[in-house]
Amino acid sequence: MYDTALDSLTNGNTDNLPSSTVECKVATLNNDDVKKLQKLTSEVDNVTIQTFGDKIKKWITLWNTGQTSWYSDPAHILLVGSKEYQEYITFCVGKGKTILPLIFELLSKTDKCTHFYFLSYPLVADILPKMPEYQKYVNQARESYLADYKISGYKAGEDYYNEILFRFMHNVLTSEF
Repeated sequence: MYDTALDSLTNGNTDNLPSSTVECKVATLNNDDVKKLQKLTSEVDNVTIQTFGDKIKKWITLWNTGQTSWYSDPAHILLVGSKEYQEYITFCVGKGKTILPLIFELLSKTDKCTHFYFLSYPLVADILPKMPEYQKYVNQARESYLADYKISGYKAGEDYYNEILFRFMHNVLTSEF
C-alpha cells in the first residue's frame, strides 16, 4: 500500500504540524471511493510516488524551520512563495491527472481540519487552476452541497470547505477513473 507523504513525514505523529484551534469534522470518502483510490494509487509508478512524497515532504518540512510562527504570521504560514512549494506545484501540474490519486489519498488520510486546509491549499489554489478541465467537478460539488443544504433541510456544517472538496474528489473518481 502507498505510504502517503504525510504518514512518512510524521511517522503517524502529527505533533510537528500545527494543531487546530477550531475543531470540526473532516468529511470522508465513501467505501467505493476508498477502494477505487487504493487501486489507483497502487497503479502509480514508484518514481512518481517517491517524487511526490519528496516534494511535499520538503514543503511541509519548511513549515518547521522557524521561519514562520503558526500564530504570529498566519498569512505566510504555507510559504507559497518558496522554492519548495513551487517545485511541488510544478511537479503536480506536470503529472496532470495521474497525480490526483496521490493528492486525494493524502487528503483522505488527513483527519484534522487545520492539516486538511494546509494540505488541500495547493490543490485548490495552484494545481486545479492550471487544470481547467476539472472545474466542472468543482462546480458539481458546490452545486450538490448547496442543493443538499437548501432542499433537504441539511444543516450546513461549520466547515463546508472540506465537504465540497470531498464531493469534488468523489466526482473526479467517479467520472475520470
